[in-house]
Amino acid sequence: MVSTLINSDQSEHLKSLHYLIKIVDSMDPYTGRHLWRVSQFSRLLALDLGMNRDESLQVCLGGFLHDVGKISVPNAILVKPGKLTDRECAIIKTHPKIGADIIKEHPLAGWVIEAIRDHHERPDGKGYPRGISGVEVSLVARIVGLCDAFDAMTSNRPYRKAMPLEKAHFILRRMAGSQFDKHLVQKFIQLSNKNIFTDIIGLEAYDMPLTLCSNCGPIVPVKGVPVKNVPVKNVPVKSVSIIRSSTKNSPNKNPSAPSATMHINTMGQIEANNPHDDKGVHCPICGKVVLLPVAVNSRYNESPVQGRGRPFTAAAESSAGRD
Repeated sequence: MVSTLINSDQSEHLKSLHYLIKIVDSMDPYTGRHLWRVSQFSRLLALDLGMNRDESLQVCLGGFLHDVGKISVPNAILVKPGKLTDRECAIIKTHPKIGADIIKEHPLAGWVIEAIRDHHERPDGKGYPRGISGVEVSLVARIVGLCDAFDAMTSNRPYRKAMPLEKAHFILRRMAGSQFDKHLVQKFIQLSNKNIFTDIIGLEAYDMPLTLCSNCGPIVPVKGVPVKNVPVKNVPVKSVSIIRSSTKNSPNKNPSAPSATMHINTMGQIEANNPHDDKGVHCPICGKVVLLPVAVNSRYNESPVQGRGRPFTAAAESSAGRD
């Protein structure tokens, strides 16, 4: 997937970034799924903005790594069901800078450091950690920050359940120009209303560890074997939605999916004739069979997120969760 982005000398460096994501996932499966969802929202938005596939893949990678600094945040804070104390809030707010410090010496830091460091910066200058504003906040950070907040609102959290999509759209519109880039909000909601994000929103699959697809990088694999691959290529991602396996054994079955399942890779193409193995699991993006670790950690056997239905307060709305 990333072959157009890197040369052979950089491939191992990229793999090391992928394994860093897996470390985060092993510590906190919720955050691992959150990283995947944010990366996919970010990639699709970047393509819709007219970025070429290489640029969109760099945005995607930034989305995958934006919360790497949460390695330093105690799980007791990340999954706390009640209100955070001022001290706990201050600890949470250290994760962008810590993430940037972790990655800054990496050979590929230039691809992702803006997304990691600046995804909580705001157009009005009221963000953190640097308090920059307007165009000082890079486009990739603005994209990832918006997608980060949207996922925080539309997925189950340790301290509340996911809100309805319409409410998330309302909050994005209300905060456009202050917390979020106004133009990006408009484009994002347009994509959402076209159901481009349907199969990404709220995807959890906690029974599956985040793993690596050699084509697509870190993914949440799905069970079941696609019935058929559609032999069509060069279809832009922004014109279609990711359609998961329509076999009855798939935990991520899309009831509205056609019997011929299309696998859309992150290059923006529908892949045909991908190899599949009915004994394994496959990548939901390109359809390739992926291998799971021999021993899957028991923490994946049940969801670590139990939404308790706590009201989504105005303060929580303005900050869009703890991400």
